[in-house]
Amino acid sequence: MLKIIAMICSLLCIFILSACGNNTEAVDNHHSNLALQSDSHQSQIDKSKSTYIKPGAAIRFKHNYDGKTEVGEVETVQLSFTESYSSGQMRVTLQADAALSLEPATQEYLFSMDSDQPHQLEIAVSAASEGKHYLNIFTSAIDESGQAKSRVFAIAFYMGEPAPKQSKPANQSSLENVIFLPSEETVE
Repeated sequence: MLKIIAMICSLLCIFILSACGNNTEAVDNHHSNLALQSDSHQSQIDKSKSTYIKPGAAIRFKHNYDGKTEVGEVETVQLSFTESYSSGQMRVTLQADAALSLEPATQEYLFSMDSDQPHQLEIAVSAASEGKHYLNIFTSAIDESGQAKSRVFAIAFYMGEPAPKQSKPANQSSLENVIFLPSEETVE
């Protein structure tokens, strides 16, 4: 009986392998066509990725904040705005969390968008308390007809020592997080 089952399984495997072997050229052609379509689509994505800007004002933002400041320390940060307009005005409004102090006190700026050069702001930021504090930056591009498009940015200022990461006590086993469920296996 076992010899008959082994022989049937062997014949079945040979049949399946021979069926797969006869159609490999069609499968290879299909895969190469898909690869060509994928490469073509990817090049279209790469082209559009470089010029795509999210809906809203066509304004890009950079800063040089390093991510760590001591409480009471005055951090000088350079803000840089690049826009894609040939005329009009760009308005920048800074709004800091209550814990942050900003210098200069002016928190609203207006730039002409006639130049291709980035618009630079230098601010001094400090805080009297530890934690994560935000500087929200509201920008809007106003064209000559008075039409405005907006974009919002933010910088998180980390003041003082970061909160320690919580770790598991050393005596806690990793098996405590495993759930065991009863199961039953049947073979037909």
